[in-house]
Amino acid sequence: MIYVCGGNTFKLLKCAREANFKDAIEKLLERGGVYIGVSAGAIILAPTIQIAASVDPEPNEVGITDLTGLNIINFEIHPHYDSTHDEELFSYQKITKNKIVRISNSQALVIKNSKQELVE
Repeated sequence: MIYVCGGNTFKLLKCAREANFKDAIEKLLERGGVYIGVSAGAIILAPTIQIAASVDPEPNEVGITDLTGLNIINFEIHPHYDSTHDEELFSYQKITKNKIVRISNSQALVIKNSKQELVE
């Protein structure tokens, strides 16, 4: 199992790239292992982390310009969701056309064998 906590999404992605973390995650998943990503730890799995810069934006503390995520999942995650983010999310999704899974602080997204389940 790998557990990745939250924090600054930009900093986490930069460190993940430097450590070649994507390979470690993929090898773990191939062996039937479990990846648990909390907040930024979930966001970095997507094709892009642009959502962290666009919806309820975080500071890009490390100044990365390439917002390509690890591309382990084919959608984006918006953690800490509440209805106050709806307008920003709608605008962002309209521009990007990406699927966005909204996850509140009382929910988790479980992905197993390509099936997704949002649990409370």
